[in-house]
Amino acid sequence: MARTSNRGPTRPARAGWMRLLFTRVLLPLGVLAGLLWWRIDVAVDDQLKPLQQVADVRRGRTFFNLQGEVGVASLRVAPFDAAGGDAVSVRTGRVALQTPGLWWLIRASVLGVPDELPRRLGFSVANLEIEGRAQGPEAGFIGAFSSMPMEAAGCKADLWTRADIQSMGLPASDTVLAAVFEHSDAGIASISTSLSTAGVGRMEGRLALSVPGSGAPQVESFAQAQLVELSLAFIDEGFMDARNRFCTERVTTSLADFSGVHTEAVTGLLRTVGLRPDADLLRAYTRFASEGGELRIETRPSANASLLAMATMDRETLWQTLSPYVRVTGIDPVRFAFAFVRPMSLRAQQRAAEIAQARMLDGVPLDPDMQEVVSELPRIPTPEPPVVPVPMPERDGRIAYADLAPYVGRELRVATIYGSARRGTLLDYAKARLVLRLPDSQGGFDLTVPAETVREVRVLDAAAIQPDSSTDITNAQAN
Repeated sequence: MARTSNRGPTRPARAGWMRLLFTRVLLPLGVLAGLLWWRIDVAVDDQLKPLQQVADVRRGRTFFNLQGEVGVASLRVAPFDAAGGDAVSVRTGRVALQTPGLWWLIRASVLGVPDELPRRLGFSVANLEIEGRAQGPEAGFIGAFSSMPMEAAGCKADLWTRADIQSMGLPASDTVLAAVFEHSDAGIASISTSLSTAGVGRMEGRLALSVPGSGAPQVESFAQAQLVELSLAFIDEGFMDARNRFCTERVTTSLADFSGVHTEAVTGLLRTVGLRPDADLLRAYTRFASEGGELRIETRPSANASLLAMATMDRETLWQTLSPYVRVTGIDPVRFAFAFVRPMSLRAQQRAAEIAQARMLDGVPLDPDMQEVVSELPRIPTPEPPVVPVPMPERDGRIAYADLAPYVGRELRVATIYGSARRGTLLDYAKARLVLRLPDSQGGFDLTVPAETVREVRVLDAAAIQPDSSTDITNAQAN
């Protein structure tokens, strides 16, 4: 009887497959990766050449990955100082550019960077350090490693170093500065920034603009762009508690005592730049500095807040146009309000306080500057909102998204760019999004609809229902 062999491929057959895999797959990929790495390395050198004329530039190896990220492992820039003094130098860890993807990176390396802005572009720098910069109390307005505002005020220090952060018992994580640009077909362009140290603290900022025109935004169109959102948030991840305990041992005998010392020092720092905070604002900050959580500064820009118009506004008009306010974990929002005063250095404030106390003991009247130093914080009155005519819908109920503020509480039909449509009661409106309460037949839940996805809005029964002309447009736009 004949026997059938079940053995696998012979050794020559396996060698043929391996040769085919190497020559047809691995070798071309290796050549492509080498070409891409060479092109990126040359491009990095080209970008650094102008800087090398004025500074000593040293960089680490070039890298790229499958996500389209490209950059250098480290960077050091030390400007040439002809005077022979201490020049400011910059040193970083990993510097990366986040492109839309590997295919975009390959095409840009071979054909050149396209003129049209990609939908998403990011940039990040790890462990940025500036050596030789001027030191002083003002250097600690935003902590470089804690990402917290006025991090060392009242603690016998101007700012904290990475070693200080570690001595508080916090982790020695990388500090990453990042920025991301995005735009959508609806004409919304945004820039999001962050400064974070994992386990310590995080700062996040966002700027969103409504850019005229369709498709990718052009540089010249940004001058006519309207402000949609402007916010800045500080998120505590353990720094506040560690800092407060550390400084209590260094300065006072109790956490409550240090809280008072810190708040007084913060008031003095703000005075150096000509600001006196509203009493409610300082109380909200004190809550954040004592208990941590989140402090978020948000704005409610008016309907016609274009960048070009804001550039020509005086300080008071700009402040009223933005209508900034502050949210702190655990308390109601307060206005981000300051009284503008004459700037005074910390030394001058201390001297003025000493003279004021001596004069008050002698019964001598105080001049205005001294009175400001020793007086209670002001309660700044809320400005009257501008009178804005209420926009009316068309006969069929259609209305522009930007005109929805007076229609909170009315029933709407919202159609999106994806072909879907929802009907419900408008619960909340902001330039960046609206919130609908769906009827019980559709679930009865609250639905958030981003502004860039809205194609059409109709006010139902527009002929019979008229908006309340006393509606406060400014308050209706609050997030």
